[in-house]
Amino acid sequence: MYTAYIDLDGTLLDDRKLISQLTYNSLVSFQQRGNILVLATARSRRLQGLQNCLKEATPYFILHNGGEILSGGKVIRRTFFDVEQTRAIGAYLTSNGIKAAVITENAYYANYNAPAVWGEIAGFIRTDFSDADFCAPKFTLLLDNDEAKKVTSPGGFARIKFTDDKSAAIISPVEASKGAAVKFMQEQLFVGSTSIFIGNDNNDLSGFEACDIKAAVSNAAPELLSAADIIIGDNNHDGVAYYLNSL
Repeated sequence: MYTAYIDLDGTLLDDRKLISQLTYNSLVSFQQRGNILVLATARSRRLQGLQNCLKEATPYFILHNGGEILSGGKVIRRTFFDVEQTRAIGAYLTSNGIKAAVITENAYYANYNAPAVWGEIAGFIRTDFSDADFCAPKFTLLLDNDEAKKVTSPGGFARIKFTDDKSAAIISPVEASKGAAVKFMQEQLFVGSTSIFIGNDNNDLSGFEACDIKAAVSNAAPELLSAADIIIGDNNHDGVAYYLNSL
């Protein structure tokens, strides 16, 4: 029996952020053959327009880059910044002119005009985070200049992972990672199964380290390609689907 942990953006989804019928069918077939599917993403529970489709695909999710684990719609593990840490990180980023956002289940907080960049955002709240009254699962940074790319972790309680060729980054609690979430699920839920992680970007490296089989899509970052046991087809040509169907 396999447990496959699959990243979304750039891995399962094509460049249009869509999932093909072939790929969706492969997820269903993979589970019908007695295997387990976990979708592992930096996204929040919103999952935007993909929410209904993906919730039908599996009951298991690793969200917020490992900060939250869902099983059957219930949170079974959560590793967020507390309110004080949220304010401290937000103040640090805002004072340094770094575009940052925190996405929760009900709101999209940002210290810049995010809708002007990404289009209409439900629940958008402009903030400098100084009076934040929520626990942030992570901060997502938009790095659009050389100064911003020099950002470092704002304290020993946080870590930074650069993504998208360093045009973006994620600041997460040090205890939160896709790898830590995979280890938790393998020890608590899926003992004895052979684990596979399929990814494309640097924030998937910890997932690689936690799994028996490391699979990178051919469009993956160089670090993932170097660490992979197997390189599969790219995200625009149903690479994940063909790989799962071959198991």
